[in-house]
Amino acid sequence: VASLKEGKSTLDLPLTEAPKTVPDDQLAEIKEVVSSFSTNFPRNPNRNSNIRLAASKLDGIVLAPGDRLSFNETVGRRTVRAGFKEAGVFINGRHDTGVGGGICQVSTTLYNASLFGNLKIPKRTNHSLPVAYVPLGRDATVNWGAQDLVIENSYDTPIAVDSEYRPGRLTFRILGKKVPGLSVKIERSRIRTWSGGGTRTIFDPKLPPGTRKVLESGGVNRQVSTTRAVYLNGKLQKKEPLGRSTYMGGVTIVAVGPKAKPSPRPRVVDSDAESRSDESSAESPE
Repeated sequence: VASLKEGKSTLDLPLTEAPKTVPDDQLAEIKEVVSSFSTNFPRNPNRNSNIRLAASKLDGIVLAPGDRLSFNETVGRRTVRAGFKEAGVFINGRHDTGVGGGICQVSTTLYNASLFGNLKIPKRTNHSLPVAYVPLGRDATVNWGAQDLVIENSYDTPIAVDSEYRPGRLTFRILGKKVPGLSVKIERSRIRTWSGGGTRTIFDPKLPPGTRKVLESGGVNRQVSTTRAVYLNGKLQKKEPLGRSTYMGGVTIVAVGPKAKPSPRPRVVDSDAESRSDESSAESPE
């Protein structure tokens, strides 16, 4: 502060190197891709910006054996000040907009990479509605102060998280030391459906009179159970239940315009009556 007051253009700042959390010899064991997973997304500037920013905050995280990574703690609160933008989100089973929209694709992609990497998943919550970029039961929603995704290094060697953002595609890799012959499959079962959330009608004065427009197509409610099967050299080692995921079908929302004005009723003329009137006039005296 004193140097700034004196108008100096350069400052000497003392730096202290933080202690290493993972020794160099253990870091040297991070040398191959244990698992990877990618998702695709369409062009949407704000949403894409949020995906890129959130993924960059997770890139390079190193977890020692037993360490946990919290998505919310690592990415931080999604605010405009933090660089996040407004984009599409799910709120109470409906499509809406909010700051940070799109980062659930980041958490979902990391979740799947972690699943196939055979990492422990202490916390995960599915969305209220299905998402297009992964099958049912394979998504992971996050919300600051509420739903979180937590992954844990279940290996006896360190792992690192690697993220790669490209236009239209996001990839997460779990780096570490592979177990030879280990493979993972994600299985779904007990898929059931039942009727959805009905229909809600809203008034839109901008629509032409007498018209209806479907704003959101609802659907059926769905539930699926997911299991992780771990194999070693093709032989099943364990089956781990990952829980049930329930998705709302969503309400069908229909907008209606003003009531159409009734058409004027046509004038009905009795031709017989006119004929009788003409005849009567002809026979009357002058």
